[in-house]
Amino acid sequence: MKTPMQLLWISWSVSFGLIIIKAIAAFFTGSAALFASMLDSIMDITSTTTNLFFQKTADSPADEEHPYGHGKFEAFASFLQGLFIIGSAIFVIAYGLFHIENASILQYEIEGMGVLALSIMAPIFLAWFLQKNSANTGIIEAETEHFASDGIMNGAMMIGILASFWLNIGWIDSGVAIIAGIFIIFRAWNLIRKSTSILLDQELPKEIQKNITDMLKSHEGIIRWHHLRTRQSGTQMHADVHLEFPAHISLVMAHKIADSFEKKIITLYPTMHILTHFDIDDDSIFSV
Repeated sequence: MKTPMQLLWISWSVSFGLIIIKAIAAFFTGSAALFASMLDSIMDITSTTTNLFFQKTADSPADEEHPYGHGKFEAFASFLQGLFIIGSAIFVIAYGLFHIENASILQYEIEGMGVLALSIMAPIFLAWFLQKNSANTGIIEAETEHFASDGIMNGAMMIGILASFWLNIGWIDSGVAIIAGIFIIFRAWNLIRKSTSILLDQELPKEIQKNITDMLKSHEGIIRWHHLRTRQSGTQMHADVHLEFPAHISLVMAHKIADSFEKKIITLYPTMHILTHFDIDDDSIFSV
């Protein structure tokens, strides 16, 4: 299993290699799609460099100024990554629109298709590799989405080059680049929406909350509970809840029951930080 920092350096190296290959191919073919793809790879390496900084910061342990850790740096990096993706997609669209008026039949189309084939396979393989070899952290998830989008865009651009060559119509190359850019904007928007939810302390998924409440219902010694709150902070999950105990129970026993409950939660969700507060069950006060 690779660490997030190792995976980001692999992403950086792949982006750098693709920039060199695409720049050479775009120069010889005159393809708007290939040039736009090269610019997108430049955006990739810029965003990955940014992610390297944010990942290092997010991995920092909690300190006096940040007692809850630095996990939200991951969500912030994902938010910026989404903006990078949208920015590159807008540039692709703008370049495609400009190039339509100056469209020309592509040269060295076989070489151009070879480069695009590599540009399709490399990002898609990297996206699979990132997803398979790391925990689903916010930054790596964003990096995975970015490279998956690259593979899709380059696939569309290959269709444009083939159509331009077969039909002898220069503007198809630019038209496909525009369509690919629009599609990628929609994918990036989902990434921004998800990272924004984490930054705004959105609650954990319903399935996780249900598992917590099921354990609360079944755990021996807990009569009732209230004020269950949850949130996500990078890879860390947080929850706090008020546990109700009988009025006659000792503080030592209440702690034992709460500790047992917390251990069950952490066993199921190792990145969970749970805080319990003790309350007296109202009904038991009158029965003492």
